[in-house]
Amino acid sequence: MVPDDYEQLYRRLTQQPLVTMPPLGSVKPMPARAELPSLPKLERRQDFLQPWTVPYPRNLFFTGREKILEDLRAALEASGRAALSGLGGVGKTQTATEYAYRHRKEYQSVFWTRAESRDTLLPDFVAIATALELPESAAQKQEEAVGAVERWLEANPGWLLVLDNADDLALARDFIPRDTQGHILLTTRAQATSVIAERVEIQEMETAEGALFLLRRAGIIARDAPPSAAFEGDRQLAEQISRELGGLAQVLDQAGAFIEEARCRKALGHDPETTLAGHEQRRGKMVHIASVPVFPCPSFRP
Repeated sequence: MVPDDYEQLYRRLTQQPLVTMPPLGSVKPMPARAELPSLPKLERRQDFLQPWTVPYPRNLFFTGREKILEDLRAALEASGRAALSGLGGVGKTQTATEYAYRHRKEYQSVFWTRAESRDTLLPDFVAIATALELPESAAQKQEEAVGAVERWLEANPGWLLVLDNADDLALARDFIPRDTQGHILLTTRAQATSVIAERVEIQEMETAEGALFLLRRAGIIARDAPPSAAFEGDRQLAEQISRELGGLAQVLDQAGAFIEEARCRKALGHDPETTLAGHEQRRGKMVHIASVPVFPCPSFRP
């Protein structure tokens, strides 16, 4: 008895209907499937904000310093560390700020710390830990946040860390990670910086450069205008002030702000003489500011 007979006998005994399987036909070939178009390659995009803790806005009146900015870039590319070294008031902080903004797109993260003392460094490193969302940012001991930030800097590339006013190099060294994959920029009055970073010197502004900065900052010419946009007398007077102030960018900025305010007071009908005299008493070197022509504010001279 063949297997089919057993099946029929089983169906009779169990009173199941007999089912006859139809013969199988020939297998018809399936039509070929059309080739699907290839999917475009997806690029990973980072839409989140990248960490940025620079506390200063970009100085729209920043003038010159191109060679210094180039030297900073070269030093950072060569060794990963650069120390912007110069006297107080020459514009170290503003130059470092300009560098951070100018090269912002080249870094994944930019961090800024005030390195005057341990009391300023500790909270600034805690702020970095918070920006990086590190759990140690909430630790009771701020040193734990510092250690976490240093470990993060050692493990991640593509960042810039600025230690501003790092005159105490021994203190600054305690906050610099040992093995880094990013760039470290210090501003300092110290001159012997080779033990910690390559020194890039910044000096007082040249007379012409300082005069141009003053003319722009005072609103006498537009902030992107060349010196030729000012009258000859204004240029000569600005150069005289630049020499009197020793080319110190910080003092020139204060002088420009004062002149701009005096021009605005004049435009509003106030007599600026009292204000000018008071400023001269505070800064004996700036006696020539009183003779700066006062023009309508805030227009620029043609």
